[in-house]
Amino acid sequence: MLVIVSGFLRGVECPYLVLCPEDIVAACEYVNDLAGSGFSLTRVQFKDDGFYLDLPPEIFDGQSFREPMTQLQSRWRHLIEAP
Repeated sequence: MLVIVSGFLRGVECPYLVLCPEDIVAACEYVNDLAGSGFSLTRVQFKDDGFYLDLPPEIFDGQSFREPMTQLQSRWRHLIEAP
């Protein structure tokens, strides 16, 4: 998985910052960490297995996605594994 982020940091444009997270949760955490540190996001794109997914930059407000994503994953597992 790759995450391609564009934006501004202290008035300097950073057009293509590429991150290589382990999974989607880590990808969201990296982007939220950037947003929380003052990086002004203009574009967020995930790439995995040849597919690109553009996400709206405004959803990354510096707050962690880890707990909500873990809860969602647990609910899906429960639904899938339930008889």
